[in-house]
Amino acid sequence: MVEAKKQFPPQIGIFFALFALIAVMAFLVLRPYLSLVCFSLIYSILVWPIYQKIRKHVGNHRTSATLITILLSIVLLVIPALIFFQTLVFQVATVAGSISSQVGPDTVDQLLTQINGTLALVPFAQELEITSQQLVDLVAQNIKPMSDWLVNSFWQIGNFSITFGINAILMFILVYFIMPNLPELKRYVYEISPLSKAATHQYFSRAYAMLLDVVKGTFLIAVLQGLVGGIFLAVIGVPAWVFFAFMMMILSMIPVLGTGFVLLPIAIVLLLTGHPFLGILTACWQFFVVGMIDNIVRSMVVSKVANVHPALMMIAVLGGLKAFGLLGIVYGPLILVVFVTTLEVYRQEYH
Repeated sequence: MVEAKKQFPPQIGIFFALFALIAVMAFLVLRPYLSLVCFSLIYSILVWPIYQKIRKHVGNHRTSATLITILLSIVLLVIPALIFFQTLVFQVATVAGSISSQVGPDTVDQLLTQINGTLALVPFAQELEITSQQLVDLVAQNIKPMSDWLVNSFWQIGNFSITFGINAILMFILVYFIMPNLPELKRYVYEISPLSKAATHQYFSRAYAMLLDVVKGTFLIAVLQGLVGGIFLAVIGVPAWVFFAFMMMILSMIPVLGTGFVLLPIAIVLLLTGHPFLGILTACWQFFVVGMIDNIVRSMVVSKVANVHPALMMIAVLGGLKAFGLLGIVYGPLILVVFVTTLEVYRQEYH
């Protein structure tokens, strides 16, 4: 006897059609602030353990704990970040001005003498000689346009300070409402999820693990490496050390690249300009101090739950940066983990 196919009432089709229409309309309404909502949710998840500890010390009062957590975020994160970027813009503008004013015939001749003198000491580079015209062309075609571009970029960031302030206020308002209600939100997702509880838990656990890995294993390491490398450059007298610290932070977040793309070129420049001790010291600092931070800290703070191959992580970070801007450093790996988890859920439950 052939089993009759299960018939769905027509109301189900009408409901899903109406639901799809409303979902599209809701997306159009939220689209301008969708990234802000996602970032607020991610931030609320990250500071949730801090919120819980504060709540225990304020008599289990949710509003007070939320306000204290937000104030701590402003004092410990927002204000230092604003001071850092203000110093960064000032240093880039200063270096760009010095490049434009100090690059002249006397400077070029002096720099050439130092570079050619250093090359003469290298056995395989004794026949190499850099002419003044080559150096002038290099400065004109690369260094000055690059510095001008950096200044324009940072000033454009400064021009959006009002927008940044408004978005920051909106974010903390969203955090104020989201953070105390995270358990209810998680319970609601479990209730409406069409997947089994095990599959839903797998999504939550892997996404949360990746979120912590990105923050602790990417942002924390990037900040530590940038600070250690930047302070070293400040001690040895390298100008615009805040800018180089910022570049080390950015490159440290991208797998395979890293801080060596900043410190090693600086070491080479120091060697070629008559500072061999500082050049060798900078290279050693990169290999034995800054580079070791990644190996030591990552093994201590990064979990194995997310379990994403480094090559895929690199593509996720680069693709996220291109698609979502700076926030793509977080969004890219999260989307990749959700995709990989979806494949695993399909293999375990439906294949």
